Amino acid sequence: EHVLAKDETGVRFSLPAPMDSLTLKAKALTLLHERIDTSLEAAEVNMKRLIARINEAPGATESKSDTNKQQYSKLADAQQKATIELQEGKKQLNTLMLEECSKDEVSLGSIVEVLDGGVNRFYFPLPYGGGERLSVEKDIGEILVITPESPAGKAFLSKKRGNYVEFASKKVEIKDIF
Repeated sequence: EHVLAKDETGVRFSLPAPMDSLTLKAKALTLLHERIDTSLEAAEVNMKRLIARINEAPGATESKSDTNKQQYSKLADAQQKATIELQEGKKQLNTLMLEECSKDEVSLGSIVEVLDGGVNRFYFPLPYGGGERLSVEKDIGEILVITPESPAGKAFLSKKRGNYVEFASKKVEIKDIF
């Protein structure tokens, strides 16, 4: 979708229409879901490789000095825990109701625009996916996902437009909440 605009000489041209906040959030969540799905696929491949190595490694009765089977089993356990965490994170994201987010104060599912040293930055408090940087729209740059447990998440949640927030040795002003 495009909107018409005029330059300083009066010449008309077309610009992409600004994205509404719900569409922006939906696109960001879609990107995050795609990353989780990619990680789950990689975890499945890794688990299959580990199981094959466990089955191929000599057991304790075959070799008293070979600990590969035990080491691969520990890796498989860790991989299984990571997979469960990804699946649980995806479930948490699926239950999020973006249209119910307040525009008056920061809550899970809000996109927060801050002024940081003269630069606009965007944060997206979500129950899962902290640290992910999402490029949704070139005009706004990256959106950083933060979780409620993170220092930034703790600092932002329940704050209002115009409030100053301190985290990671910096102080930023909340310009807008979408």
